[in-house]
Amino acid sequence: MLLPITACAYEACRDFFVILASGLHGQEATTITIRKGDTTSVALKSLGGGEGAAATKVLQNDLDLSGWFMLTPPERATYIIGGSASGGSLQGEVTDQRGGVVLQKTYSGGARMAAHRFADDIVETVTGHKGIASSRIAFVSSHTGRKEIYTADYDGANVRQLTKDGSISVAPALAPDGSKLAYTGYQSGYADIYLIDLASGSRNRIVKFPGTNSGAAFSPDAARIACTLEQGRKSGTLCHRCRRRRRPPIDQDARRGILANMVAGWIADHLFLG
Repeated sequence: MLLPITACAYEACRDFFVILASGLHGQEATTITIRKGDTTSVALKSLGGGEGAAATKVLQNDLDLSGWFMLTPPERATYIIGGSASGGSLQGEVTDQRGGVVLQKTYSGGARMAAHRFADDIVETVTGHKGIASSRIAFVSSHTGRKEIYTADYDGANVRQLTKDGSISVAPALAPDGSKLAYTGYQSGYADIYLIDLASGSRNRIVKFPGTNSGAAFSPDAARIACTLEQGRKSGTLCHRCRRRRRPPIDQDARRGILANMVAGWIADHLFLG
């Protein structure tokens, strides 16, 4: 599914998508087809309130990009979506053709994010699947002349440059809870792994062994990071704890097996952006 992207985000994202495409060479292209019969007809009424027009535009785009819905006039829709947005909050409601309330909820955090969250709840309520509208993406761009790390909303809006290292910053990984981002940086002259707190902006170099430290992947609870270490002809996998907590002792062979299984699961979880 192609996502529309703002002009500013396009410049920043261009290199990321080139890198993503180049990493897929040698593999068969995957095509996802959503048939007309797979969609649910919905009618979206213009949201009222001072921020209603902007929120309606965001919500309409989210529903369209989800691939689950077909926007139709109210008389032909299975569900009717309405509400209002003002003062940074949104009151959303979804009803069926008989007027029964299927979803009714108030969202805060700004009209745009509120619309994203409302869209996600609509997707989950109607289809049973999790929505991705309130998620973010992390990517690499050489827009400034150097490879730096950026984040953006899933639809390409709200691009934010996270690093200004002036060297090479690559391989970003967002924590599942959206609180942290890990990446590989070459500020020291070697490939080390850095961790950024997205709320405060603080950054720490958390893995700095001699050689190449790369491929960071978060555990599902965002408490640990797995990465690969390469030194000469030797390579291995490291599990770094983002926050300390006591664990029962475990023998070395069992630790290796558990770590290998965990990393495989984490990587599988992060193959999908969302």
